[in-house]
Amino acid sequence: MRAVKWLYALSCGLLVGATAVVYSISFFAIVFTGDLATHAEAWVGASLIAAGVMSIVGGLFFSWSGTIMHPQDVTAALLSIAAAHVAAGLAGAAQAEIVGTILSMIAVTTVAAGIAAFLLGRARLSYVVHAIPYPVVLGFLAATGFLLVLGAVGMAIERTTTVWTISEAVRADAIMQWMPWLAASAVIFLLSLRIRSPLLLPVSVGVTLAVFYTVVAAGPGLAQVQSSGVMLAPPDGAQGARLAVSLYGAANWSAITSELPVLMAVVGLTIVGGLLNLTGVRYATGQSLDLDRDLRAIGAANVAGGAAGGLVGYPVVSTSYLGWRVGLKGLGAPVAAAGTCGAVGLFGAELLALLPRGLFATIIGFLGLDLLVSSLKAAQQRLSRTDRLLFTGVVTMAVTVGVLEAMAVGFIAAIVLFARAASQVDVLHARHTLATRTSRTERPSADMRHLARSGQDIVIIELQGFLFFGACTRLRSIADQELVKAGRPPDGIVLDFSRVGGLDISAALAFAELRSQCATIGVDLVVAGARTAVKAMLGAVDAQGSDAITSYGTLDEALFAVEETLLSSTERLGRPRGGTTFLDDLADLHPGFDPLRFCEVTTAKAGTRILCGQDDARELFVLISGRARATLRNGSDRSHVVARFLPGTVIGEIALYNGTPRSAEVEAETDCRLLRIDRQSILWSNSGSGALSTDFHRLLAETLASRLQRYMTYVTEI
Repeated sequence: MRAVKWLYALSCGLLVGATAVVYSISFFAIVFTGDLATHAEAWVGASLIAAGVMSIVGGLFFSWSGTIMHPQDVTAALLSIAAAHVAAGLAGAAQAEIVGTILSMIAVTTVAAGIAAFLLGRARLSYVVHAIPYPVVLGFLAATGFLLVLGAVGMAIERTTTVWTISEAVRADAIMQWMPWLAASAVIFLLSLRIRSPLLLPVSVGVTLAVFYTVVAAGPGLAQVQSSGVMLAPPDGAQGARLAVSLYGAANWSAITSELPVLMAVVGLTIVGGLLNLTGVRYATGQSLDLDRDLRAIGAANVAGGAAGGLVGYPVVSTSYLGWRVGLKGLGAPVAAAGTCGAVGLFGAELLALLPRGLFATIIGFLGLDLLVSSLKAAQQRLSRTDRLLFTGVVTMAVTVGVLEAMAVGFIAAIVLFARAASQVDVLHARHTLATRTSRTERPSADMRHLARSGQDIVIIELQGFLFFGACTRLRSIADQELVKAGRPPDGIVLDFSRVGGLDISAALAFAELRSQCATIGVDLVVAGARTAVKAMLGAVDAQGSDAITSYGTLDEALFAVEETLLSSTERLGRPRGGTTFLDDLADLHPGFDPLRFCEVTTAKAGTRILCGQDDARELFVLISGRARATLRNGSDRSHVVARFLPGTVIGEIALYNGTPRSAEVEAETDCRLLRIDRQSILWSNSGSGALSTDFHRLLAETLASRLQRYMTYVTEI
């Protein structure tokens, strides 16, 4: 039984390893395609050894040790573009200089990608993948798929193929070279739409080889086919590695520097592709992954692989899923991939010499079709009409001008579209006047009536979100509505920043412009609830440096100050502030009523509790002098002020009417004098004069209704 288990594990390991070998050789062939194909055989063995190193180092450091990492098609496609540019720029140079430059470029890029990934993982910045516009990424993937298909054609005809040189691939002799292999790619792709199994590609490769050898056996024979150049030349991994080291000294570093933008794009795509594929691995296998740790693993593996002269790589979903599906535990899958790649690279010369070059064109063509069609399908299903235009533009530019240029233009277009969309998001949370949105301070009814009349000239504007250059048009529109288009401007404007997470310099300048407008026409401007970062940005443009602006910590504090100013102006005009209570109104209706006869006078020192939360409600209070506040405690036992009480206001009537425990605590802020009315009072119990008790409850209900109406305004603000 143990022997059977070992045999099963060995066969599964060979299957996973064979898949990794096929992918690694195919991705290496993407770089050395077309005119560079003559250099491929000498380095494919060394590339396999580097892929093995990358796989085992990654497996040691990934948060899930079954993750398999090896070179990838997306980064290989970009490197092939850079390699073709280098070869074209060094057309008259010696072969040692061309090959040495390309190999050095690959090694340096791989190490640089590793360092960048490791540093991002160390800084715990794995979330940066979400900052890349999805239409741009999707367009890049679709263009990569198209370029891979062209690369497969170029590999089959041993000539670099682009959209501008496609005419060379449609000649009759060229068509006969690539058509059979690309037809096999199409068949494998169509099968993949119906068969969702990681075994599909290895089995398809085996069937393709069987068909190829059947045709060869029935026709010209193996010896003639090998002599015609259809097969791979036998590589020597050790010799290739030693030769690569000797050629690094012949590299033309100025040619590498000229490709720096493309190489930086490879570094960025390594990080993005790695994070996206890790997400795919997590969904496919159900494993819990630490993406920051996995970024560091990608970095370590690329540094090790780059030191061995290998291509840039990151985790691959299909091979990792295959290893998990066949039951390889722990490091079994990465070790199998590394061992097979290393063994084939060092000792598999004869095996690789039996493989036709077109086989890798088939694999690359399949990968290209899969990437292209899946990207087009995702664009159709997920993107809006505007995003589809951006996607189409990125694809078109990538295949006609260049991938890097397409990515740059795509980013710029995405920023413009984002700014346009963001400018349509309303930064205005709510607009009120002081007549309907007062502070949470309870005042006598006469004062509240005065605020309802004079508060129409005080505008309250509550802003929200992050205010940046895209919101400037809306901010100026709000200012024009209040200061220009409204006819007579208001006496004051209160700007509430409590829901504003931040703002940029453009938005800060817009507020500076508003400050200047207010100062010119004599409108008082009040700022409330601004966070430290917002205050700093406003201060940078001197938006808070004018005497026309007053700043408060919260909106409630600002509204209280404005109310006090309005009510004080009433006193200056010779009209006394309303200090009467509803009991005074009751006395007007019943001339013989004396509150001191029916109510108990009590006092409370500053800092003492008038009402305690959760206590049974047995009485209410009317504040005669002093000031009190009501607080609520949340789950963390932190208290929040929900109301303040000034002389002439009622305290504790809601719970008394409901017959429920107190929901808030009321504490005296200053020394207070109060009237206490309990359930046994003649006013409450209706045991005396029926008319007196009825008017008492009616006036108290009016006071309660007015308070609840104001509270409804507060609730809608949450």
